[in-house]
Amino acid sequence: MGDNNYQKKVSNMKYSRVFAWICIVLLVVIIIATAVTGIMGSRYFYGCLFMCMVVPFFMYVVLWIGKVLNSVHEDSKEKNIPNKEEEKD
Repeated sequence: MGDNNYQKKVSNMKYSRVFAWICIVLLVVIIIATAVTGIMGSRYFYGCLFMCMVVPFFMYVVLWIGKVLNSVHEDSKEKNIPNKEEEKD
């Protein structure tokens, strides 16, 4: 039973790491696009600047919601509250 719990935590960590790498790459691309549009004087500079401020906020919110939902799921398992998926079995 403990071994299965460990495997689920490792699996969740893999998804978190993949999402974190996607976030890092996306932020780097947005920062480079902002620098390039700023240097070139493009009309898209303000849009890129806006994305530099908004995208990290949304990434934080997504990660935070994932942690909250995971902790709620873990709490329901500890209290032996049946899950909808478990009720079908």
